[in-house]
Amino acid sequence: MFSTHKLHDRIMYDTVFFMNATDAADSEVERMKDALVEIAFKQSTWGQQMPIVWVPLDLTISVLRADGVKLITKERLLQVNKSNNEFAVNERRIDDFLLVQHSIGKLLYFDEPALRDFIVIQPTAMVNILRAFITDIMFWPEKGPVRDILENLSSTGVLKKTDLFTLWSQPAFKDILPMSEQRNI
Repeated sequence: MFSTHKLHDRIMYDTVFFMNATDAADSEVERMKDALVEIAFKQSTWGQQMPIVWVPLDLTISVLRADGVKLITKERLLQVNKSNNEFAVNERRIDDFLLVQHSIGKLLYFDEPALRDFIVIQPTAMVNILRAFITDIMFWPEKGPVRDILENLSSTGVLKKTDLFTLWSQPAFKDILPMSEQRNI
């Protein structure tokens, strides 16, 4: 029934509970509580202090990840935060959230002037992001704009934002940042 659901990989089939909602003493309820506690203990963030107001942000990022989004702007996260109504936090608390999430490896966020406007919510995507411009000369195209960008990067160490988008527009890197996302950055 759930085999085609987008969160299929997170669904656990090993334990099934049959509960009688009319029986307050149903032993299945206790069994389910024990199973949930066991799952909670296995979470990577178990035991870490985390404000409850961060939960909606964490859930939102999880949904984006499940939808295949790899990179978002901080502006987009701020918009999502505003939609959380009473759980919305100020920008300083969002920065704290991002730094904690970065420290435990759930996302990549660098509080540096040129980088702080972007959040890599799928850390494994960094491999492709870096592969787009860190490559051996033998893999460079013989001519064209990509060759010019890589030669300039190699000689100056400078990579312009427009050059990065040109590199990411190559078919091998189309999953990094969809064109619709590029227009928003």
